[in-house]
Amino acid sequence: MRQTIFRPREVIHRPGAALARPQIPCASLFRETVMKQAIPLIFAIICILLYSCEKKDPGAVALSVNFTWEDYAPCDMGLPQMTIGGIPANTKFLKVRMYDHEFGFDHGEVKIKYAGSGTITRGSYKEITGPCPPPNSSGRYKITVKALDANNMVVGMGSKERYFPVTE
Repeated sequence: MRQTIFRPREVIHRPGAALARPQIPCASLFRETVMKQAIPLIFAIICILLYSCEKKDPGAVALSVNFTWEDYAPCDMGLPQMTIGGIPANTKFLKVRMYDHEFGFDHGEVKIKYAGSGTITRGSYKEITGPCPPPNSSGRYKITVKALDANNMVVGMGSKERYFPVTE
């Protein structure tokens, strides 16, 4: 019988020896396995960060954002009635995101083709999950609007926060 002994980067066969379990240092095996898996993962993360990050124009303007929860029922889908002011002339898209700071919940983001109006009607763009706080509590919702040009560069940005349901 042949016995095989494994050593890093070296294999020795001894004729006539009984087969034994290979002796591989755990730390070395772990390190090699982790590195083989980690390098592609790190590369993928870097690619995602480089290509998904929005670029901001140094001359980007501040947008005025206002919205109301009037006639908005809890757990409705879509955006509330909104008005956006100061939108630059070179805007091609508006990116709207809603986030609940009270409960740490991202309600979603939608990219809208800009047609020249700074008004978004209540209930439009059902990709956004509406406010749905637990009973007897309020959520603190922040809506952020980014104006994007044809190259997806941010040319304007603004946000507004409001509680829902409205607390007095």
